[in-house]
This record gives sequence, C-alpha cells and structure tokens, in this order.
Amino acid sequence: MGIYHGGTLERDRYGYVEFIDMHSVPVLFDEKSSFSELVGRAWEELYCHEDDAMVAEGVLHLGCPPNLLR
Repeated sequence: MGIYHGGTLERDRYGYVEFIDMHSVPVLFDEKSSFSELVGRAWEELYCHEDDAMVAEGVLHLGCPPNLLR
C-alpha cells in the first residue's frame, strides 16, 4: 500500500485521478488493517501533529479487469 502526500490531485470527468507532484511512502501491515489503523499509520509516517489536517481518499482495485471502488 502507498500513502501519497504533497502535490495535488487532478480528477477528470470520469472520476479518474492523476497524482501531480506527489510523494509516495510505502506502508506494509502484518494483518488486514482497518481504516482508522491506516489513518493512524499515515499520521505516524508523515510526522503529523494534533493541529495538522488530513484528507483521506482511497481507491480499491478488485479483480481483473479491475473494478474500482472509491
């Protein structure tokens, strides 16, 4: 899994996004993680503080061809 930060997202009219000038931090979990565990890990990896704001948006790829869930 990767956490992308910095930069911007550009979304086309179909809902697909392109990461512009973003940095990626690879993150591995030993077990299936919950959303709150993922956000907590992102705060740790990005050295966030209590007064920092974070917006989380995800894309889940399922199957082949991939079915995208947002």
